[in-house]
Amino acid sequence: MTVIIDASSLTAFLLEEENDDQENIRKLLIQRVCATELVITESCNAILTAIRRRPINEEQAEKALEVLLSFIDTNIKIFKESESLLNEA
Repeated sequence: MTVIIDASSLTAFLLEEENDDQENIRKLLIQRVCATELVITESCNAILTAIRRRPINEEQAEKALEVLLSFIDTNIKIFKESESLLNEA
């Protein structure tokens, strides 16, 4: 079964937001999920917004970005075209 992650779930995980889904998201990422390129862009924007609104500092943002980049092509399969992702799903 192909699991597609959205930006809000990925960002919540990266920013370690308190919610009931953290453990589920972690398990899915270990198994490997799929996403479009836009999810990466949206997640980066959410990290930047979090710095500006000050729920996180620059060190936390750098850590979140580091984790995000390490996930690409290992834990998150990126589809460059939405049509390919739809076919995979």
